[in-house]
Amino acid sequence: MNILIENGIILPMNATNAEKPYFRGIVGIEHDHIAFIDTDDSKVNGFLASHADVRRIDATGKIVMPGLINTHTHVAMALLRGISDDMPLME
Repeated sequence: MNILIENGIILPMNATNAEKPYFRGIVGIEHDHIAFIDTDDSKVNGFLASHADVRRIDATGKIVMPGLINTHTHVAMALLRGISDDMPLME
């Protein structure tokens, strides 16, 4: 599936201190890969022309950001690792 996400606030997670950490822009997704991220409509017409089955998403008032991968971790449990290896589980 090809997707065009328009009018969203792009949070790319790679800005340096000199750059603004977010911007209003457009994201084009081709199958399962990001084809482009842009701030104007320059690449939109070409993307729409080359893909007849584009699903358009209006992200006005929304943030477009990378997925939160591995958000469920057991970091605190790592601190206790090995503390009671010599005890049965339920005691």
